[in-house]
Amino acid sequence: MTTATAPQAIYSLTVHVFVRNDQEAAFHDRLPAINGRCAGVSGFLGMGADADQPGPQSTRWALSYKFASTQGRDECRGILDQAFSAESDLLTAPPVFDAADRGDQRRPVEVITAHIPPAQGEHYAALREEVDTIVAAAPGFVSLEVYPPASGDDTWVTMVTFDSQQNLDAWYASPKRKAVVAKIHALAPDEVRTLPTGFGQWFSVNAVGMVQTPAWKQAMTVLAVLFAMVSVLNLTVGDAVGQGWTIDGQPIYRGLGLPFPIVVFIGNALGTILLTWVLMPIVTRLLAWWLDPGATRRQTITGVVLLLIIYVVEVTIFTTIFRTLGI
Repeated sequence: MTTATAPQAIYSLTVHVFVRNDQEAAFHDRLPAINGRCAGVSGFLGMGADADQPGPQSTRWALSYKFASTQGRDECRGILDQAFSAESDLLTAPPVFDAADRGDQRRPVEVITAHIPPAQGEHYAALREEVDTIVAAAPGFVSLEVYPPASGDDTWVTMVTFDSQQNLDAWYASPKRKAVVAKIHALAPDEVRTLPTGFGQWFSVNAVGMVQTPAWKQAMTVLAVLFAMVSVLNLTVGDAVGQGWTIDGQPIYRGLGLPFPIVVFIGNALGTILLTWVLMPIVTRLLAWWLDPGATRRQTITGVVLLLIIYVVEVTIFTTIFRTLGI
């Protein structure tokens, strides 16, 4: 399975196809060409394929695709409609489509990392499949992604997404999960973590090691953006709906004179919108070289120095402005 992690919304498309058992080989031969057409669509982020329900006459395959826009997702659906209509001889029933908008990146994710000797890989995969079958039926289950080891590596990574922390906690405490996981631990220990934390919805996760941007880098970045944004909002919207503007004690604009709690609420509402959907996505892209969990020591030091300089510049600029305005 290949995926790409992005801070923007993810628009997913899953198609369930019921492949005749005697046509499995033909389906395998034709699937790469179909996937290649969807992978060429603008905004493509990733794909996956799982045979999730074998039956006496057919096997239900779940093919999943992720895009950065609804346009890309809809174009892929058209490709799949056309492709499986042409390949109807392989299927026992028409394909079933399921589209979802996963714009909220704050959904909790259970990340399982295990180091499995190559000789035990097939055994581990079978045990993981047993766990995955159970988790797919758990309340609140959203998606499952498995990353087998790259060539020369022994690290397996599995990501399980739930719709809420409550449902993830219930799954984690499930007796069924504990019973199957005990079999895995008899083979090799694994490490379980939950993402995101802190400001995680704005920051990246290294798709190989499943390492998130360090919390202190997240905090430094948010501080730089938050201070400048709040200062600008106080000088503009805050004064416009509050007590107005003065320069050296002389009133320039009287303002609307709204009560202070309402002024604060309006500023916070605008700030939340700007921070979440405008400023942080831009800043995290500009600082991606530093926020990358795999950043080198030199990049890390350079980024820290840069942000310290930004802090000094921001404080100096706004101190001067506030003094000029007599605030």
